[in-house]
Amino acid sequence: MVAAPTVVTWGALIATFFLLVSARTEEVSIADLDDSITDAETIANRTYVDEQTELQRRIFRNYIRRMRPVKNQSLPIEIMVHIYVMHLSVNQQEQTITINGHIYMTWRDEMAVWDPAEFNGVRMTMAKQWEVWTPDIRIANSVAGVNQYFEISKRSHASLLSNGPSVGYMKSTRFNLLRLPPNFDSLGPVPPVELS
Repeated sequence: MVAAPTVVTWGALIATFFLLVSARTEEVSIADLDDSITDAETIANRTYVDEQTELQRRIFRNYIRRMRPVKNQSLPIEIMVHIYVMHLSVNQQEQTITINGHIYMTWRDEMAVWDPAEFNGVRMTMAKQWEVWTPDIRIANSVAGVNQYFEISKRSHASLLSNGPSVGYMKSTRFNLLRLPPNFDSLGPVPPVELS
């Protein structure tokens, strides 16, 4: 059976801790400290912001957002698209279906690359949707007309991810409202749905 620590042991441990802390703080003089920066969070954030600013400066210095982000323009770009439907509304009188949701797209961007080691290990940065190349998505049977483009929300953004100095990935998020004209007359009556 192990004996419980005595009060003397705990007291000695606490006294040793305070002696070490006070000895350590005496080594740093007040004159050595920068008066403008007082807390560690400010120092860390300043460094992070500086790294992000320099990284975006370097990425977008020669980035042409109207050009497909591949070095060989004859090669296709593989784009992964994920659609999340948040709300679906059917208006039988107007004969429209309205879909609200998010579209997430991911692709390899050969122009937005960097070496994380040069930027203090920063592997991800954010950009505004309109600052980067994004694929055009058209809807063949939109209420607005044939082959209409999706509108990009002002809140949309893109995440740039680095997997090394030669591989960069772009993740784009769009929030959309889509209205489709279904032909309700050809559908016939809709049977009731029973929930169990």
